[in-house]
Amino acid sequence: MVDVFLLQVDHHDPENSSLLRFNALWEAHYRQDSLLVFSTGRSPTLYNQLRKEKPMITPDIAIMSVGTEITYGKSMVPDDGWVQFLNQKWDKDIVIEETSKFPELKPQVWFLGGDGDWDDLFLDCII
Repeated sequence: MVDVFLLQVDHHDPENSSLLRFNALWEAHYRQDSLLVFSTGRSPTLYNQLRKEKPMITPDIAIMSVGTEITYGKSMVPDDGWVQFLNQKWDKDIVIEETSKFPELKPQVWFLGGDGDWDDLFLDCII
């Protein structure tokens, strides 16, 4: 598993030499009998934007949006079972009610993509 944004993509390497070396190593030695998994806190939209900017190989599995979205292959087929599993105990109203008891918590809306069952809401603590 590779953390896409800090460990794999060096944003201070305009020629992408580290990334290209990783790609060559993966293709030459690991592709045949391993799965490549990218993990990122970013949404699929931001992940795809980075893929357009950097020469990243396509992972077998992409875990995005802080683990709330999982996709497979080049076509990024969503894992609907994972979405259903997460949604079965998610109640936005309870989260808002409980977090409103803490004035230091401010809601931040993040676009996560998907079908919106999560209501695209995360709360960050701002102290």
